[in-house]
Amino acid sequence: MFIEYVDLTYQNFIKQIKNSNKCDIPGLTLIEEFTTIEQEKEILQQINSINSWIPVQDRIVVCMIC
Repeated sequence: MFIEYVDLTYQNFIKQIKNSNKCDIPGLTLIEEFTTIEQEKEILQQINSINSWIPVQDRIVVCMIC
């Protein structure tokens, strides 16, 4: 029953995003074009240059105390 609820909630959320530029999630604000393409490239470059990424289950995370 819980899985069905989560799936329905997720599907409704996806429909809401596809059908509107506005999303009714309390506390969420979308600011389009907040960063420039150059800023995005710089941010990604800095993230990718971090040497302390470690695998955790099915993802990788950065170790901030390493």
